[in-house]
Amino acid sequence: MATFLSDLATNRAATPQAYNKGNQQDGELRIFRAKYTAPASSPPQIADIISWGYLPKGAVIVGGYINYGAGTASCTINLGDLQSAARYLAAFSIASAGNTAVQPPVNATNGGASYEIATPAPGQSTDDSEIRSVVAGAAVAVNQVINLVLFYVANN
Repeated sequence: MATFLSDLATNRAATPQAYNKGNQQDGELRIFRAKYTAPASSPPQIADIISWGYLPKGAVIVGGYINYGAGTASCTINLGDLQSAARYLAAFSIASAGNTAVQPPVNATNGGASYEIATPAPGQSTDDSEIRSVVAGAAVAVNQVINLVLFYVANN
């Protein structure tokens, strides 16, 4: 029976052994937690962006969730970055109260599976560290609360 090696096992079996990055093995699990409350005066409209915050270089999201209160009919958001708007989640409805899982290992579209933050450059067109959502379908409801929790590993 043949044995086939993953990238981690290949590095370990190499002579000399190759280094496995901390975001692949033995890295630190960290949390990214953000809350957004739509203002009563001017909630986000179609094509507006909710900026959740920034991840460090080398971070790899391994899971998480978004929960939200009841919102406007037909309102959707996605989860991604400046380079790929739906890197972590394609558009999903936030019209009814709910909880949506972020499972990048399952979501291989747009490089989402095991995607590593490579170019933290806030304010520049090459930035992939800003986690953001684009509003579509309808405006976000006034005073709607949306919480984002991401678990990620980073080089230690």
